Amino acid sequence: MKRMILSFGIKGVDSLIGGLPSGSFTVLYGSPTCLTFSFIASVRAQLPKEFGGLKSNVIFIDGGNDFNPYTISYICQLLELDPKKVLDKIYISRAFTAYQLTSLIFERLEKAIDDYKAKLVVVSDIIRLFLDKDIPRTEAMDIFPKLSWLLRNISREKQVAVLATHLPIRRGRRAVFLEASLFGAADNLIRLEEKNGFLRVFLEKHPFRKLGFAEINWNHGNGCTLEKFLEA
Repeated sequence: MKRMILSFGIKGVDSLIGGLPSGSFTVLYGSPTCLTFSFIASVRAQLPKEFGGLKSNVIFIDGGNDFNPYTISYICQLLELDPKKVLDKIYISRAFTAYQLTSLIFERLEKAIDDYKAKLVVVSDIIRLFLDKDIPRTEAMDIFPKLSWLLRNISREKQVAVLATHLPIRRGRRAVFLEASLFGAADNLIRLEEKNGFLRVFLEKHPFRKLGFAEINWNHGNGCTLEKFLEA
Protein backbone atom coordinates (compact mmCIF):
# COMPACT_ATOMS: atom_id res chain seq x y z
CA MET A 1 0.00 0.00 0.00
CA LYS A 2 1.37 3.40 -1.01
CA ARG A 3 1.89 5.74 1.91
CA MET A 4 -0.04 8.99 2.03
CA ILE A 5 1.93 12.08 3.04
CA LEU A 6 0.50 14.99 5.02
CA SER A 7 2.40 18.21 4.32
CA PHE A 8 2.57 21.24 6.63
CA GLY A 9 2.55 23.61 3.67
CA ILE A 10 5.34 25.69 5.21
CA LYS A 11 8.21 26.74 3.00
CA GLY A 12 11.43 24.93 3.84
CA VAL A 13 9.84 22.58 6.37
CA ASP A 14 8.26 20.03 4.05
CA SER A 15 11.41 19.81 1.93
CA LEU A 16 13.37 18.95 5.09
CA ILE A 17 11.08 16.50 6.86
CA GLY A 18 9.09 15.16 3.92
CA GLY A 19 5.74 15.63 5.65
CA LEU A 20 3.95 13.23 8.00
CA PRO A 21 3.63 9.78 6.40
CA SER A 22 0.77 7.43 7.11
CA GLY A 23 1.94 4.36 9.00
CA SER A 24 4.46 6.32 11.07
CA PHE A 25 4.77 7.89 14.53
CA THR A 26 6.19 11.42 14.59
CA VAL A 27 7.23 13.36 17.69
CA LEU A 28 7.46 17.15 17.57
CA TYR A 29 9.14 18.78 20.57
CA GLY A 30 11.14 21.66 21.98
CA SER A 31 9.03 24.82 21.58
CA PRO A 32 5.41 25.90 22.19
CA THR A 33 5.24 26.40 18.41
CA CYS A 34 4.79 22.62 18.30
CA LEU A 35 1.15 23.31 19.11
CA THR A 36 0.79 25.61 16.11
CA PHE A 37 2.25 22.89 13.89
CA SER A 38 -0.22 20.34 15.30
CA PHE A 39 -3.11 22.71 14.55
CA ILE A 40 -1.83 23.25 11.00
CA ALA A 41 -1.65 19.47 10.54
CA SER A 42 -5.18 19.06 11.92
CA VAL A 43 -6.53 21.52 9.34
CA ARG A 44 -4.45 20.41 6.38
CA ALA A 45 -5.29 16.73 6.95
CA GLN A 46 -8.76 17.56 5.66
CA LEU A 47 -7.46 18.85 2.31
CA PRO A 48 -7.56 16.61 -0.77
CA LYS A 49 -4.51 14.43 -1.31
CA GLU A 50 -3.44 16.45 -4.37
CA PHE A 51 -3.00 19.49 -2.08
CA GLY A 52 -0.90 17.61 0.47
CA GLY A 53 -3.78 16.52 2.68
CA LEU A 54 -5.29 13.19 3.65
CA LYS A 55 -8.94 14.03 2.90
CA SER A 56 -9.66 12.76 6.36
CA ASN A 57 -11.17 13.39 9.76
CA VAL A 58 -8.80 13.99 12.68
CA ILE A 59 -8.62 12.63 16.22
CA PHE A 60 -7.08 15.12 18.67
CA ILE A 61 -6.23 13.70 22.11
CA ASP A 62 -5.58 16.74 24.28
CA GLY A 63 -3.22 15.95 27.15
CA GLY A 64 -2.40 19.56 28.02
CA ASN A 65 -5.71 21.39 27.57
CA ASP A 66 -4.05 22.89 24.50
CA PHE A 67 -6.66 22.78 21.76
CA ASN A 68 -7.43 26.28 20.50
CA PRO A 69 -10.41 26.65 18.13
CA TYR A 70 -9.47 30.27 17.42
CA THR A 71 -6.07 29.28 16.03
CA ILE A 72 -7.75 26.56 13.98
CA SER A 73 -10.21 29.13 12.62
CA TYR A 74 -7.41 31.51 11.69
CA ILE A 75 -5.54 28.78 9.81
CA CYS A 76 -8.79 27.93 8.00
CA GLN A 77 -9.14 31.54 6.88
CA LEU A 78 -5.60 31.51 5.46
CA LEU A 79 -6.43 28.34 3.51
CA GLU A 80 -9.87 29.64 2.51
CA LEU A 81 -11.67 26.85 4.35
CA ASP A 82 -14.90 26.98 6.34
CA PRO A 83 -13.82 26.92 10.03
CA LYS A 84 -17.05 25.31 11.21
CA LYS A 85 -16.79 22.44 8.74
CA VAL A 86 -13.14 21.90 9.66
CA LEU A 87 -13.79 21.96 13.41
CA ASP A 88 -16.66 19.52 12.97
CA LYS A 89 -14.18 17.00 11.54
CA ILE A 90 -11.74 17.24 14.46
CA TYR A 91 -12.82 14.82 17.18
CA ILE A 92 -11.40 16.00 20.50
CA SER A 93 -10.89 13.91 23.62
CA ARG A 94 -9.44 15.68 26.66
CA ALA A 95 -7.45 13.92 29.35
CA PHE A 96 -6.84 15.55 32.74
CA THR A 97 -4.87 12.73 34.34
CA ALA A 98 -2.29 10.24 33.10
CA TYR A 99 -4.81 7.49 33.79
CA GLN A 100 -7.39 9.12 31.52
CA LEU A 101 -4.79 9.57 28.77
CA THR A 102 -3.74 5.93 29.11
CA SER A 103 -7.35 4.75 28.94
CA LEU A 104 -8.06 6.83 25.83
CA ILE A 105 -5.08 5.41 23.97
CA PHE A 106 -5.11 1.81 25.19
CA GLU A 107 -8.85 1.21 25.21
CA ARG A 108 -10.53 3.60 22.79
CA LEU A 109 -8.15 4.91 20.15
CA GLU A 110 -8.20 2.04 17.65
CA LYS A 111 -12.00 1.90 17.63
CA ALA A 112 -12.19 5.70 17.29
CA ILE A 113 -9.89 5.58 14.23
CA ASP A 114 -12.27 3.12 12.60
CA ASP A 115 -15.45 4.90 13.69
CA TYR A 116 -14.34 8.37 12.57
CA LYS A 117 -12.36 7.15 9.54
CA ALA A 118 -9.42 9.26 10.72
CA LYS A 119 -6.05 9.25 9.00
CA LEU A 120 -4.39 11.64 11.47
CA VAL A 121 -4.13 11.23 15.25
CA VAL A 122 -2.66 14.06 17.33
CA VAL A 123 -1.65 13.50 20.95
CA SER A 124 -0.96 16.88 22.50
CA ASP A 125 1.57 17.44 25.32
CA ILE A 126 2.01 13.70 25.69
CA ILE A 127 4.44 13.63 28.64
CA ARG A 128 3.08 16.34 30.93
CA LEU A 129 0.41 14.31 32.76
CA PHE A 130 2.93 11.59 33.57
CA LEU A 131 4.99 14.12 35.52
CA ASP A 132 2.16 14.73 37.97
CA LYS A 133 3.13 13.93 41.56
CA ASP A 134 -0.17 12.06 41.99
CA ILE A 135 1.10 9.26 39.74
CA PRO A 136 3.97 7.31 41.33
CA ARG A 137 7.27 7.58 39.48
CA THR A 138 7.64 3.81 39.09
CA GLU A 139 4.12 3.56 37.67
CA ALA A 140 4.69 6.39 35.20
CA MET A 141 7.97 4.83 34.09
CA ASP A 142 6.25 1.49 33.57
CA ILE A 143 3.18 2.70 31.66
CA PHE A 144 4.59 5.46 29.47
CA PRO A 145 7.02 3.38 27.36
CA LYS A 146 4.19 0.93 26.63
CA LEU A 147 1.94 3.83 25.60
CA SER A 148 4.64 5.26 23.29
CA TRP A 149 5.25 1.96 21.52
CA LEU A 150 1.51 1.33 21.26
CA LEU A 151 1.14 4.59 19.33
CA ARG A 152 3.88 3.44 16.96
CA ASN A 153 2.18 0.07 16.50
CA ILE A 154 -1.23 1.65 15.93
CA SER A 155 0.21 3.93 13.24
CA ARG A 156 1.41 0.87 11.37
CA GLU A 157 -1.57 -1.38 11.88
CA LYS A 158 -4.12 1.30 11.01
CA GLN A 159 -1.94 3.06 8.43
CA VAL A 160 -2.51 6.47 10.02
CA ALA A 161 -0.15 9.34 10.74
CA VAL A 162 0.30 9.72 14.50
CA LEU A 163 1.74 13.04 15.70
CA ALA A 164 2.66 13.61 19.35
CA THR A 165 3.76 16.97 20.71
CA HIS A 166 6.05 17.35 23.70
CA LEU A 167 6.40 20.83 25.17
CA PRO A 168 9.21 22.17 27.39
CA ILE A 169 9.14 20.58 30.85
CA ARG A 170 10.94 20.75 34.15
CA ARG A 171 14.00 18.51 34.16
CA GLY A 172 14.41 15.54 36.44
CA ARG A 173 15.05 11.82 36.43
CA ARG A 174 11.48 10.97 35.54
CA ALA A 175 11.32 13.52 32.71
CA VAL A 176 14.61 12.31 31.19
CA PHE A 177 13.40 8.70 31.24
CA LEU A 178 10.02 9.55 29.69
CA GLU A 179 11.66 11.65 26.97
CA ALA A 180 14.06 8.83 26.11
CA SER A 181 11.15 6.37 25.90
CA LEU A 182 9.16 8.68 23.63
CA PHE A 183 12.09 9.50 21.35
CA GLY A 184 13.02 5.84 21.11
CA ALA A 185 9.54 4.85 19.94
CA ALA A 186 9.29 7.64 17.35
CA ASP A 187 9.90 6.93 13.67
CA ASN A 188 10.45 10.64 13.02
CA LEU A 189 11.79 13.10 15.58
CA ILE A 190 11.54 16.85 14.94
CA ARG A 191 12.78 19.57 17.29
CA LEU A 192 11.70 23.21 17.08
CA GLU A 193 13.86 25.99 18.46
CA GLU A 194 12.98 29.69 18.55
CA LYS A 195 15.61 32.40 18.79
CA ASN A 196 15.63 36.08 17.85
CA GLY A 197 12.47 35.79 15.78
CA PHE A 198 13.70 32.78 13.82
CA LEU A 199 12.37 29.26 14.03
CA ARG A 200 14.79 26.41 13.44
CA VAL A 201 13.30 23.04 12.55
CA PHE A 202 15.70 20.16 13.22
CA LEU A 203 15.11 16.71 11.75
CA GLU A 204 16.82 14.52 14.35
CA LYS A 205 15.54 11.07 13.44
CA HIS A 206 14.10 9.63 10.26
CA PRO A 207 14.29 6.18 8.64
CA PHE A 208 15.68 7.41 5.33
CA ARG A 209 15.81 11.22 4.95
CA LYS A 210 18.99 13.21 5.48
CA LEU A 211 19.09 14.78 8.94
CA GLY A 212 19.54 18.53 9.17
CA PHE A 213 17.65 21.76 9.83
CA ALA A 214 15.68 24.52 8.18
CA GLU A 215 15.43 28.09 9.43
CA ILE A 216 12.54 30.45 8.83
CA ASN A 217 11.77 34.00 9.96
CA TRP A 218 8.88 32.87 12.11
CA ASN A 219 8.64 35.82 14.53
CA HIS A 220 7.24 33.47 17.19
CA GLY A 221 4.43 32.20 14.99
CA ASN A 222 2.35 35.35 14.88
CA GLY A 223 -0.47 35.73 12.40
CA CYS A 224 1.47 37.86 9.92
CA THR A 225 4.22 35.26 9.68
CA LEU A 226 1.79 32.38 9.41
CA GLU A 227 0.11 34.15 6.52
CA LYS A 228 3.48 34.65 4.85
CA PHE A 229 4.70 31.06 5.22
CA LEU A 230 1.55 28.93 5.10
CA GLU A 231 0.85 27.99 1.51
CA ALA A 232 -2.68 27.32 0.31
